[in-house]
Amino acid sequence: DGMGKVADQASNNAHDAVGHIRMRRGQATASHLAAGHAGHMRGVSPLPRTVRTSNFWPMCCFLQSLRRSEAETGRLPSKVACAPFRPGLTIIGCLVLLPSAYCTPIVEGRVSVTKCGQHACWYRVVRPALLHAGIGTAAPLVVCHGGPGVPSDYLFDLSKVGNRAVVFYDQLGAGRSDSPPLDAQTADEYCPAGFVRHLDAVLSALGLARFHLYGQSWGGILAFEYVRTACLTSSKSTQQLPLPLSLTLSNTPSSVALVEAEAARLLDACGGDTNAFSLAHTCRVVPPPALLADAYAHAGTVWRGTAAISGWEADLSQLDRKRWPLHTLLMTAEADFVTPACMRAWETLPGCRTVQIAGASHHALLEEPEQYFRLLVEHLEECD
Repeated sequence: DGMGKVADQASNNAHDAVGHIRMRRGQATASHLAAGHAGHMRGVSPLPRTVRTSNFWPMCCFLQSLRRSEAETGRLPSKVACAPFRPGLTIIGCLVLLPSAYCTPIVEGRVSVTKCGQHACWYRVVRPALLHAGIGTAAPLVVCHGGPGVPSDYLFDLSKVGNRAVVFYDQLGAGRSDSPPLDAQTADEYCPAGFVRHLDAVLSALGLARFHLYGQSWGGILAFEYVRTACLTSSKSTQQLPLPLSLTLSNTPSSVALVEAEAARLLDACGGDTNAFSLAHTCRVVPPPALLADAYAHAGTVWRGTAAISGWEADLSQLDRKRWPLHTLLMTAEADFVTPACMRAWETLPGCRTVQIAGASHHALLEEPEQYFRLLVEHLEECD
């Protein structure tokens, strides 16, 4: 994550990887399928660009949900792709239900997010058939990545949170999303309030009103600002933002100045050795996981790191505590440069619960996945 200035050193060693979408063998383009994107009316699904499945038979299973989508919206994805055919799994699939690991459809697309309507964010939905699950079922998880400017790749493992839809998107200026230059015309886009609008545009385009919201590092700041804005929005306003069922803040500081000071202190304790700092406090996996390397290799440059949000501090004084989600999970890590002091202010949020990932640092999801998933899944299931 770019949250600590020293953490950016990891990008120097990140090996090159293809961050933009490449279609797999077996791609088929259907000329008769409709083109274009849905508007920003909530409840209207956008036109996905690509549908993927992990096998031929699961793709056949998924065609039924595509037909449902066509019936509801009058549109179908413009491309359908599947991985190489695996006969054994297909034969079994004809006889018994396949485990979800072998049937995980993915929809990808782009949503216009800026006021001028000229710039879009890329999104990915895992298990889109579960995107609009009813009350009492597993609600979708919406994921906000960190940085600012480090795309979603390093969080893709969150698709393993169980049998629920998971929504990833690259924020403006990062990864597969558009990166307009920062100038007078885009100044109100490259700011926390602008990124809240972009998140709402993604939610609106996907028709999401019931969901869990997750943010890691800077993504947690964005998630907090979204919920704070939603709580302050009048119930009579036509611009009312939907509130999530729960909020998860993972490795998220409540003050940029404080986390920079803590990172500087820990760097001094490492003798000024940035490599030692990264190994101790950013990611303890050697070599760095491929997903993390991919993210750093395609990080943005327009609005990046703590310099972009210098001076930000959580405003906890004017929260609408009656509307705040009943459950807020704080996920800390034992050796993170986002220290307990950086997260302590969050403990005043209503319904807050703090958990710590033992033996992990800033990228606890990639370092101690078993602990991480157990705690996160318990939280999500409790709040469904």
